Amino acid sequence: MKINKIFKISIHRVKQNKKRNLIIAIPIILITILLLTINIIQYSMENYIKSLENNLTMRTISSIRYSVFEYEEIIEKIESIEHVDMVIGEYEENIYGYKYCEQLKTKDADGYVKINPINTKTCPDITNGRKLQEDDKYVLIIPSKIYADSEGTPTGFRDIYIEKRNLNIEYINGEDLIGKKLIISFEASNGNTLEKQFEIIGTYDSNLYNDMSTLYTPKEIIKEINLELNPDLLPELEISVVVDKIENVELVKNELISKGLYEKSAILQEAQKGDSSETEVNISRVTNINVETINIMKKLIIFLLFASILIFLSFLITTNINKAYLSSTEIGVLKAEGYTNKDIQKMTIIENIIVCIISIMVSFIVFILIINISNIIMDYIIKKDTIGLTMNEIREQLFYIRQIPKKINPLFVLGISVVIIIIEVINTIFINKKILRKNIRELLKS
Repeated sequence: MKINKIFKISIHRVKQNKKRNLIIAIPIILITILLLTINIIQYSMENYIKSLENNLTMRTISSIRYSVFEYEEIIEKIESIEHVDMVIGEYEENIYGYKYCEQLKTKDADGYVKINPINTKTCPDITNGRKLQEDDKYVLIIPSKIYADSEGTPTGFRDIYIEKRNLNIEYINGEDLIGKKLIISFEASNGNTLEKQFEIIGTYDSNLYNDMSTLYTPKEIIKEINLELNPDLLPELEISVVVDKIENVELVKNELISKGLYEKSAILQEAQKGDSSETEVNISRVTNINVETINIMKKLIIFLLFASILIFLSFLITTNINKAYLSSTEIGVLKAEGYTNKDIQKMTIIENIIVCIISIMVSFIVFILIINISNIIMDYIIKKDTIGLTMNEIREQLFYIRQIPKKINPLFVLGISVVIIIIEVINTIFINKKILRKNIRELLKS
């Protein structure tokens, strides 16, 4: 029989056997939604983290303690480790005092900025202007879009605070400042004040680095400012190490531990969570999603994987039962009408492939609805006034999770669709073989 006629009969059977096909469709829809949920959590997080991997914080290993008398020896040992781009002393990493710039003040921002250290290797990728050079001194690499943080906004809650008040924040275009001079005022806790003039030489992508308020300058300048603000600073007690790539952070950390240059308990204490990796801690610093939330998301992925396996097994069992329950009388009638076993097998296979494709399409529609509804619920919780620290922490974490762009891996979608169809075809072939061995009389009797 020609394939086009078999195809037409198969389509007719899909319409005719709606209830029976629903038994196949429901497990397919459930497993597809589960697998899509797993993929959107994992793939979105991976892509988001990958987009942040140039951020220095994600590549930094902190809290490496040493004796003042061993400083030079320790630095030499650390710099000899492969994949290390920069070693930062405690007073090269942060300026101990307020950093204020009148030129960055707007009606929504007070002009307070963060200043981080860089060298020629760790300089962010430039979107405009130029990168840092060896002989640069008082220069700055700034975000392409600047928000000078308000000191009056609750720490860690600035974005939620802004969101809740529905403020239209005024940002400064960093590219407009290239080649210009910025005067930054510094004030230490001892009351000493200082003003320095910096030249803006380049901008980095504030969206890519998830940062709109950090300015970068050579680490030597940071130390120089610290010493001017407070000449009586104690010698450095800790250093940080910037690794070349995020995937090498754990490798360098393990090398530091093996050389006795890194106190493991320090980073665990900083993580505030049992056995957390350096990478997890760095991600929590950059994304503001804490380590506990990252671990919960990992456990959710594992749970969904197991759940999907169980549902997938039930899907196979249900399909087998469905095929076994298939009306033998219907097949007997087809045989009596002159259809061969091969023709009947083809009809059933095509019918079930059509059911699979329709089910997968329905899964996508349901999945998109679920995502939209969950986003509405998250937005409601984020904006709702709450009482209690726990609920406020949940709101804060939901806000940052909400910022992660939702992405689905198209290859994964294609893969699971093909696998579901192949498994259904294999089941159909095996079940039908058993039924088709019967003669017309046996089939019509059943």
